[in-house]
Amino acid sequence: MSNNPIYATVQNNGDARATGANGVGAATHGSTPPSGELVRPNHPLVVVRNGQRDELAPGILLDEQGTLELQAYLQSRSATLMFDLRHLPDWQPNICLAVLTFIARLTIPYTVCSADGTGIDLFSVVVELILAPENIERCKAAINSATYAAALLHADAVPLAAERIAARLHEIGIRGYTVAALAKSINQSVASLRHAQVASDEPPLLVINILPDAPVGDGIVVPDGWELSPAGIRQAGTDAAERSIPAAVVISERLHNVRTGAEHLRIAWSRGQGWRSRVVPRATIATSRTITAFAEFGLPITSNNAPTAVQFLADFETYNFDELRLTEVTEQLGWHGGNTPDRFLLGNQTLCGREASTGHGDGQSLQFLGADEGDDQLVEGYHCAGSFADWREAVAQAGTLPAVALICYVSLTVPMLRLLESPNFVFSLAGATSRGKTSTLRVAASIWGRPDEKSPAAAIATWDSTRVYIERAMAVRCDTPFILDDTKLAKHPQDVTQAIYDAAAGRGKGRGSLTGTRKTLTWHTVLMMSGETPATAFTEAGGTRSRVLELWGSPFGNINVETARLINTINAGILRNFGHAGPAFIQFLLTNRDQWAELRQQYAMLRDGYQARAGDNSVALRMADHFAAIHLTAILAHQASIVPWPYRDAVAELWTVLTADSHEADRAAVALRYVMSWAFSHREEFSKHLHTNGTPPHAGWAGRWGSLDDFVGFMPHKLDELLRQGNFDAEATRRMWRDREWLRLTEGKNFYRARMLPRGDVVSLVAIKQAAITEVMGGDAEADVEDCGITPSLPTRPARG
Repeated sequence: MSNNPIYATVQNNGDARATGANGVGAATHGSTPPSGELVRPNHPLVVVRNGQRDELAPGILLDEQGTLELQAYLQSRSATLMFDLRHLPDWQPNICLAVLTFIARLTIPYTVCSADGTGIDLFSVVVELILAPENIERCKAAINSATYAAALLHADAVPLAAERIAARLHEIGIRGYTVAALAKSINQSVASLRHAQVASDEPPLLVINILPDAPVGDGIVVPDGWELSPAGIRQAGTDAAERSIPAAVVISERLHNVRTGAEHLRIAWSRGQGWRSRVVPRATIATSRTITAFAEFGLPITSNNAPTAVQFLADFETYNFDELRLTEVTEQLGWHGGNTPDRFLLGNQTLCGREASTGHGDGQSLQFLGADEGDDQLVEGYHCAGSFADWREAVAQAGTLPAVALICYVSLTVPMLRLLESPNFVFSLAGATSRGKTSTLRVAASIWGRPDEKSPAAAIATWDSTRVYIERAMAVRCDTPFILDDTKLAKHPQDVTQAIYDAAAGRGKGRGSLTGTRKTLTWHTVLMMSGETPATAFTEAGGTRSRVLELWGSPFGNINVETARLINTINAGILRNFGHAGPAFIQFLLTNRDQWAELRQQYAMLRDGYQARAGDNSVALRMADHFAAIHLTAILAHQASIVPWPYRDAVAELWTVLTADSHEADRAAVALRYVMSWAFSHREEFSKHLHTNGTPPHAGWAGRWGSLDDFVGFMPHKLDELLRQGNFDAEATRRMWRDREWLRLTEGKNFYRARMLPRGDVVSLVAIKQAAITEVMGGDAEADVEDCGITPSLPTRPARG
């Protein structure tokens, strides 16, 4: 070969041309390449004719008419032809074979080039395309191309061709391919070519003519070289029973993930009990080792016939690639369409501004495709039952209660978060048991789907779940509320803490993989929860607390016979009628997409108003985003006639309650109040520093607190033990106290060095200034502590013998 790279020697004197959208050019004049749109394909077939370089979509050669047009163009006059095949391994297998066949059967002189140079021997150039295996799939494609080129050009010298390919593989360091195995592959291609030549004048054999009930389109054909029948599959001319597949198998659908770009195939098979199907990644059916996994689901594939199944399915896809139904799928519910979403997937409905779609091929519908069956179960609860009118009637009276109205607005707010670029938050109902909290969450869930937490497929769940499950579920149920009932069912309090943090953060835990890092899960959601303990009692992260909106007590007010009857009526109504309001609200938003920019402006104005109302309450100030999103959603919900009660500003009605505990977000102050409440009730465990011979308690001194001291000093281990009991991070708490100058420190130290007794040893204390205690707890600190009723206790340690 000569060292003559095509792009360095050929001047582009013509347009870059490609076929139209259907891959086939229209009839053209002899001097013009068959082309439609003037677009540049990602991996073009480059043809240089008399010095003019044309880039053609290689798919033109899949069509007989396109092939004839290209032949006419190339042979119209005497021409010097060169084909650049460096992208051959990047094309689909059927396109790759079509290009090689076309070039090999040309009757005029030509040269071909790879990345390294040019030559007149097509087989040699294709062999040179086998490169070092940085990309395994591309390397395999290049090897397959070389064996096919050998079958086209050297059918009478297969052993020599196999040795040439093996030498190339050895040259670049690829092991595992023997000459015998390569020769076998070439011979199989030779047989397929001969069979295709014999059958070229025969019409294609349609699958539906053999298997009328097969789940395939009318144009799906049996690939050449194969026999398909109700009894199974075998290669034509082969009688080896152990290599045949005793079941009819087809590919019924191609699936493309719009988020990840991954491709899947739906494989269907029949063995006398109707057709079964399974969606699998393409890689699963690409090797004999992985395809045997189908045996678990009833497909009779063993290690003996696995290679036959792999080859048949590869040929089946190649022959029917353009005819197979293509479906767009995603592993996540909610908005799709990038920065300007135009579709919303909810269960099996695709909401796209016109109407809900569950069909295929309309360019709008999406299908959910989970990573496993558990993901599928997560979305099964998002469907409708009964009627929208009956749901409205069931919840109408509940709307007269501000807390129930508010939680409906919050549930509808979730899909607004992405549109408004508003942060996630947590909404908590806390209070004594049997006060209507679960029923209120059911109302919120009924907006989107089944509101029965006891059902395995529902839009509401309980806290009896692991962190990994909650994280995965929030990612799958993106842009819808994530509803968990009853925190006392959580296995560990830290599980609730972590879920609150994850929901507010909107992203999962970073995890590694065998080769790098896995993609981090993200979501937009509102965690809606209930429990007897306030959500703010579970988390010590002040920044997260500003994202928790909490209502204490019964959402239905005083619980009496009349209230109980109302709750029962609502429960009965929403368990029969659900899943209508949420989709209707999404359709309203999509129908008014042209007003989204104006909605963002209204949101910003409402946020400014709530920030002004918050005044110097820093936490309420940060809650302004959530209040504004809920307020705007409530307005839209009434404009769209989603909820049946008159408009009410539920945020304004509940403002005092929602912001009453916002001071609790100051974790440094909360921790100080906590430890001082213990200190006030355990004064006898502190040294007064006036005793000449003080006797320490059995568990040892808790610290020093004398009447002449202007501080309360804790022994570090005692303070840390107390803080951990109160669910505080001890080290972080002491750091915050130091930063606020609440601690007396010995110069150059992080502690205060003092004597516990007049003649005792010098010890290190965490010395809290009296001024800080007064600042946090008020002028009469001890009285304030007694009023708050907080009396934490520490387990006492046994005295040392």
